Amino acid sequence: MVNANCSLSRRASASLNSSLRASFSICLRRAACRNCLMCLESEQEVLSMLQVVKAEILLAGMGEIKVARGMGVLGCIGLGSCVGTLLYDPTTGAGALAHVMLPNPHGEEALDMPGKYATTALPYLLRELGAPSYALTHLKAMLIGGAELFQNRQRTLQIGSRNVETLHRLLDAHRIPIVFEDTGGRCGRSFEFDIATGRLTVRMVGGVASTYELARALGMMAKVS
Repeated sequence: MVNANCSLSRRASASLNSSLRASFSICLRRAACRNCLMCLESEQEVLSMLQVVKAEILLAGMGEIKVARGMGVLGCIGLGSCVGTLLYDPTTGAGALAHVMLPNPHGEEALDMPGKYATTALPYLLRELGAPSYALTHLKAMLIGGAELFQNRQRTLQIGSRNVETLHRLLDAHRIPIVFEDTGGRCGRSFEFDIATGRLTVRMVGGVASTYELARALGMMAKVS
């Protein structure tokens, strides 16, 4: 039963929006009202729901790099041989994503788009996160994509597997563990990663979506406790 005299309850029944925060602060009866379900929730829980609603979705296009700090959703759409390369820092709650297209650049073509190449994307992600060299082992990596959509016997044309192998080598060199990997195969992928919750959703082209709860693997539990 929702208390009809509670202005917050009337607003909340419509939707969670920016006015809800103001309504919560002016609801003078929330301490004594026992019939209003919204008032029985703590202010912290309500504000956390507001954060989910307001979370910004940052999609990295081919060769692009996106960064989210504290909250937000990072993702890529339509990954074929490209690899969505995610780094997460549990000490700051920041994440950085590169939509890697190729293993290595040729000449100076990486200067304009460092996220396009594995060998330039990883150093750029590290700079964006501001991680000192002695703290790189605190970072966690996730790799999604790297499919071989066409059957190519020539090694030089196997872009997906070469991207994945190059990223593995670079992450190993920096001693950054890979806590999640969904690579290879012959199907394209899209994904979304929620910085605040550690929830990762991967969608295969023509298939179903799979959701993974990675908070513990990412070290989020240690940060919250």
